[in-house]
Amino acid sequence: MRHHLFIIYLTFLCTITINGQNSNHLKNSTSPYLLAHKNNPVDWYPWGNKALEKAKKENKLIVISIGYSACHWCHVMEKESFSSEEVAQEMNANFVSIKVDREERQDIDNIYMEACRLLSEDCGWPLNIIALPDGKPIYATTYQNKNNWIKILKFASENYQLNPNGFENQGALIQNELAKQSSPNGEIASATSKNVVSIGIKQWLEDFDPINGGYKGTEKFPLPQSFNSLLDYYYYAKDSNVLNKVTLTLNAMMNGGIYDHLEGGFSRYSTDPEWRFPHFEKMLYDNAQLVHLYSKAYQITKDERYKKVVYQTIDFLLNQMTTEEGLFISSLNADSEEEEGTYYTWTYDELQKVLGADFTNFNKVFAVTKNGNWNDGKNILYLEKDVGGLDEKRLQESLEKLRTYRSERKSPTRDEKVLTDWNALTISALVKAYRVFNEKEWLRIAIQTTELLQKRVYETNSLKHSYLNGKATIDGFLNDYSFLAAAYLDLYEATFNIKWIDATQKLIHLYTLNFERDPSQLSYFKPKTTEALFAKKIFLRDDVVPSGNAVMCTNYYRLGIYLDRADYKEVYKNMLTPASNDFTKNHRFYASWLKPILWHITPPYQVAITGDQSITTRTLLDNQFLPNVILTGSTADENLPILKGKLSPGHTVIYVCKDGYCKLPTSNVDVALNQISN
Repeated sequence: MRHHLFIIYLTFLCTITINGQNSNHLKNSTSPYLLAHKNNPVDWYPWGNKALEKAKKENKLIVISIGYSACHWCHVMEKESFSSEEVAQEMNANFVSIKVDREERQDIDNIYMEACRLLSEDCGWPLNIIALPDGKPIYATTYQNKNNWIKILKFASENYQLNPNGFENQGALIQNELAKQSSPNGEIASATSKNVVSIGIKQWLEDFDPINGGYKGTEKFPLPQSFNSLLDYYYYAKDSNVLNKVTLTLNAMMNGGIYDHLEGGFSRYSTDPEWRFPHFEKMLYDNAQLVHLYSKAYQITKDERYKKVVYQTIDFLLNQMTTEEGLFISSLNADSEEEEGTYYTWTYDELQKVLGADFTNFNKVFAVTKNGNWNDGKNILYLEKDVGGLDEKRLQESLEKLRTYRSERKSPTRDEKVLTDWNALTISALVKAYRVFNEKEWLRIAIQTTELLQKRVYETNSLKHSYLNGKATIDGFLNDYSFLAAAYLDLYEATFNIKWIDATQKLIHLYTLNFERDPSQLSYFKPKTTEALFAKKIFLRDDVVPSGNAVMCTNYYRLGIYLDRADYKEVYKNMLTPASNDFTKNHRFYASWLKPILWHITPPYQVAITGDQSITTRTLLDNQFLPNVILTGSTADENLPILKGKLSPGHTVIYVCKDGYCKLPTSNVDVALNQISN
């Protein structure tokens, strides 16, 4: 399809850019990203009926430019192109221009990114779409310089006047392709056999970079969901090759420049294969998922370096990515002082000045050079592969000196938006880290964040997606409901407090009210209450976060176990049917479906812990990595079906159950672990 469209569109090709600066229609926006463009001479509109009706009335093509506050190349295009009177003259005369914050309007970003994947090999942010007056996309690209952008605009507007039917045909072709849906075939696909999954994993691993970890390519993205799922598979298959590839990646990331060795936290991606040279934006969703991933990897390997990464990254999140009231913001900008990476990079002379006599020892570990290992004589701090002869104490003293010195610099700006789905990912990460390292403060923060988030984003019959300046806006998307429900269930397993099961049931009820689903119970991404886009599509593949449908599928299974609800388990099975077919074709792009597939092949144990020491006993179980276990428990009352008849006053007892049958109860954790492993 892509090559077919490429041939069709060859006469339409050019490239793209981002920038601009006067007053337009963005001044009342809630998005910091949109507000950064409010003084552009480009006559920007926010997404909405006003702009779309104007395009139809005037029969003009639409420019839809999608980005986010922390995006470096978005800032570059804003300065180069969208602040240019020459560019603005072309856009204002011949187009209706719409600016979109991809984090606020994930629905718009998702559908146009899918269109980009059909139209172009070059997709990313800023995402720049040229569309028909009805919103159907006909051209897509990412950053282009000013001259290229002007060429694209002129070519599009001139040829639309000459050949509108050709453009209409192109738009209809894209719309039809996007409207195709996965459809259930009545049976769980062959993906749910052990043999087919193992073959799929082998094909999945062929995409790995055997030297630097991660996937092959000139750029490297963390993609934590992918490696999380591979660790789950490792547990079932005991395939050391899988574990080795994941740990190779984790080691490379935490040693590279993508990791902030001074304050913790990861940048969104590196621009080189060795993880050394990042674009410096730090995103909440990446760091939350990476806390979860490194915690899980520590459970398996007991590698103290992974523990250090978890502690540093949580400190970073708590110190730099929280609001005054305790929710988590979206991102830190890549740029500071009008330049990318200024906050994070160092000149050779600067390092010598700050470190003095400790510089020599420091430079054994971080290979900085007089000419700089990055741009313009600047150095990025990344670890050499071989750091033998290290004086660890002096190194930590050096890092502390650099932290103190860097704290005097102008910090990157923050995008203060609080997003429900990303906060939910962070809650789950804090719960996972608490369970692995038994840091009770992290559980307290997770509960506090959840309770505050509920107050800010819940309405009577729905959930909101974004919260800023005391106001919740935008009806919640699938990911908001899916990820928050998963966070509730994670909190239940950490506390055995039935209120989190009740909260999940309430949220699932709101989800069923607000979302249209297909016959297999897969959900559209946007709720029924929002305006229609040019195409409807059910998304199954992972993005930078797990598939909302995959997470909801897993939620239904977990709830079905907790509440002994056959109807919930049936929804899980129905959702898994079409998704498992897609998994067989593009394994790593559907990584979040691996857990529910593995649970279908080998159903997990239901482990019930009853008695006044049930939480203490759970912490002992948490010393082990047990992705094949769903936990329930109670200190007193029997509040779930699986717990009925299992409370023994004065005793703490572990029941290992499956398919309604429980093995002999025990008070010995080692005996229970043996029952689980067998």
